[in-house]
Amino acid sequence: MAYTEITPSTVSLDTLFVIGGTAGTAINADNTMEIPYPDQGKLLIVILSSNAATAPTFAAGYGVASGLGDLTMTAVGSGVLNGYVLSSDRVVTATGSGTNAFKGCLSVTWATDSAGYLAAYYLP
Repeated sequence: MAYTEITPSTVSLDTLFVIGGTAGTAINADNTMEIPYPDQGKLLIVILSSNAATAPTFAAGYGVASGLGDLTMTAVGSGVLNGYVLSSDRVVTATGSGTNAFKGCLSVTWATDSAGYLAAYYLP
């Protein structure tokens, strides 16, 4: 399985940011998406699904809540915009791969027929 590295956009306080249409990176159900987790603040994951079977699985990490296992979301529906803010205690791994090596990362895998776009945003 190959990795697709996602670079989150940074959101500032008291400013407008627009999430629209095909913002982000196209989902390839054969690849794992890897997103560096911020040292501080939160990470917002936004998925625009173009297939009713689109379902992300966020891999369990190494934090205190990782014993809960992978977090698999149900199919999000076609044409639906979904947002996730996840606990770093559950889903952040100690190291990533490629340019994310030695950083805390969030790994996302996909159900077979998943399609659409994923965008990531660092929140203050």
